[in-house]
Amino acid sequence: MKNPRLFVTCQTLLGAGLFLIVGTSAPATLMVLPSVSLFTSPVDPGAVVNFGEVSVGTALHGQTIKGFTFSENVSGTVVNSGLPSANNLADAVAQSGVGYSPATYALTVTMPYRVTNFGFGFAIVDFVPTPHAVTITLFDGATNLGALSYGAYPNPSFDGGFAGIGSTTPFTSARITFGSTATQFAIDNIAAVPEPASFALCWLAGAVLGLRRARRAV
Repeated sequence: MKNPRLFVTCQTLLGAGLFLIVGTSAPATLMVLPSVSLFTSPVDPGAVVNFGEVSVGTALHGQTIKGFTFSENVSGTVVNSGLPSANNLADAVAQSGVGYSPATYALTVTMPYRVTNFGFGFAIVDFVPTPHAVTITLFDGATNLGALSYGAYPNPSFDGGFAGIGSTTPFTSARITFGSTATQFAIDNIAAVPEPASFALCWLAGAVLGLRRARRAV
């Protein structure tokens, strides 16, 4: 479980250290990433959201889980479990609910820190397979950095897969939308890789807390 004091200290250092991060005027280059790139170092395993952190039936809108904040333009998605097997999904998932319509729906995930890689497992119920089953649009603050789309494949009980995206420009949030034929969706195992500056500051936060504990123990 993530240490809440470490997270608060990390956030404080991030805020204080933003002036050290030099921006770039170069446009972002986006790339499709495999799942292995999201679940190896320097990903913090404590920051992977598998939705087992909250009770079944919990509404997703407005939730902050392990530092990731979820918001919907039309609320209705809830945490569910017991779905038929699907790769890249565990037992507990965030599943679309009342009010979901693929033509208008968008889910925004705000990161706990600026990141360069982001991804999640997904499954959809659709009747016309499409190469644009899910689209991720990245934002650095209010700046739109671009978007990539991902296809859904037999997975095995539902069509789905893994949607992983990387950017040469660090980003603070990702907007997730689904193709017009996706009558339902489920997502799980959300993870992100912090930008080097954010990762260094989080490491520094851990070192500071460790030093404080060592002094108290003396």
